[in-house]
Amino acid sequence: MKHPKVVPAVLFGLSIAMALPTAVLGAKPEEVAPAGQLEVDRTTTIKTPEQQAWAKAKADLAADVAASIEGGGAAQSESRISGPPPMKILSTNFRQQKTSYWCGPASAQVAINLSRGYFFAKKGGEDPDTNYRLQSEIAEWANTTASAGTSGANLENALNRPKAVLRPTADWIYVFAGTGDLDAFHNKVVTDVAVYGMPLISLVRPNEPGKEFHLASWQGPAIHAGHWIVLRGYFGLNASGATIYYNDSSEGYQGGTGAYGDSALTMWKVSHYHSDMIIW
Repeated sequence: MKHPKVVPAVLFGLSIAMALPTAVLGAKPEEVAPAGQLEVDRTTTIKTPEQQAWAKAKADLAADVAASIEGGGAAQSESRISGPPPMKILSTNFRQQKTSYWCGPASAQVAINLSRGYFFAKKGGEDPDTNYRLQSEIAEWANTTASAGTSGANLENALNRPKAVLRPTADWIYVFAGTGDLDAFHNKVVTDVAVYGMPLISLVRPNEPGKEFHLASWQGPAIHAGHWIVLRGYFGLNASGATIYYNDSSEGYQGGTGAYGDSALTMWKVSHYHSDMIIW
């Protein structure tokens, strides 16, 4: 299968560590430094017994997907599903984050819009005609602040609200959890995208100084930033050679807003540079 070409359309969603000065590393005059994001974010939510059961069922299904891939796509038992397709990209529409620290709400907005059938290309996040929920409302739900951005636990809670994401199944839930190794990370993407038709939201350091890997959506000077992005698809079932497709929301804040693609290894590494956590 020929590898699909992804054109960096405009799309971003970021937040940055507070120690940076306002003028950042030769940024364009119209750009400003992203503000606030927790340096390390691994605090998870306390779940009800029902939510724990949903999270376990999701993890069990991901294990079935992994086993199916390893088995060449054949169902290996009554509990295992047939193999996922070698490529799938969800029809998400990126949004521009309204402030330097609303990458989390902007990313959540993309997921909510997709689940609710809001397929509008207009990238503004405060238009009620093109967004199921406004970025400002999601930011309030997630307790987003300029000093700390949006925590993973708060963003998970916001996404799981009854008026947020329309769940693909009655027992489905978004979970803020560890990425695991490269294979486990890639398997989470395949499971959510191919089986549930849902995007993931990844916590990354998009262009960390002194590191080998950085996002294609961040082409400027290296900068110490924490950032949320939407993972919307994949090409390839072998993690070591796969591509992950994503939306970014950070134009004007050192990154870009649009649709992009990077290797699964790159996507896993930029997550590893932060806290090894993902909402899936």
